[in-house]
Amino acid sequence: MKITEWKKKVEKKLQCENQSFLRVKVSPGMAKNEIAEILEDSENTVKIRIAAPPEKGKANSELCKFLADYFDCRCQILSGQTHSLKLIQLDRN
Repeated sequence: MKITEWKKKVEKKLQCENQSFLRVKVSPGMAKNEIAEILEDSENTVKIRIAAPPEKGKANSELCKFLADYFDCRCQILSGQTHSLKLIQLDRN
């Protein structure tokens, strides 16, 4: 799946249901924040590069800020706070 297709799918779900859940694999300490690719697994895991380092929650905070800005919504990490693989909830309410 292409990133543009994935973004449209998430935005549609946010519009219809006011929330969406994402499986995210984070690579902290990178040059810039960006969505790198959509992995072809059963959950369409999203690989995201984050510039902040993986210390004291900096990368998690930056990830949520990045996704909140990207989708114009609120972001919460539901699981994986100390791992690279995370479950994210996006919420428009």
